[in-house]
Amino acid sequence: MNNEESKKLFEDIAYSNIHRKGITRLMVWLSDHTDFYTAPASTKYHGSYKGGLLDHSLEVYAEFLKIAPVFNYDMSNAILKESATIVTLFHDVCKINTYEESVRNVTGHTAARHLLSGCV
Repeated sequence: MNNEESKKLFEDIAYSNIHRKGITRLMVWLSDHTDFYTAPASTKYHGSYKGGLLDHSLEVYAEFLKIAPVFNYDMSNAILKESATIVTLFHDVCKINTYEESVRNVTGHTAARHLLSGCV
């Protein structure tokens, strides 16, 4: 799935499952004022590529759907479904606008891509 398809899926899930006041503002802000859809999820672990944060968020949502029945989590309950969607899709929102791609020289190595993060 390419980045545009992933973005559409993310937005479809969010708008279908989240009915709280402010969801439209949040989604517009994510799209227009952040790098959420293009940022990596980490500097060297899961999703350490452009668009990795979006992919990782969708993966967490999908994994939750798989394990929810094991814990008797009732996804037919609208409030529980909404809460699970918020938690899984937005759990790493602290990473938006924190990674910076740059090139630096490393002694004894060729130029290396380096990502910096302020999100813990």
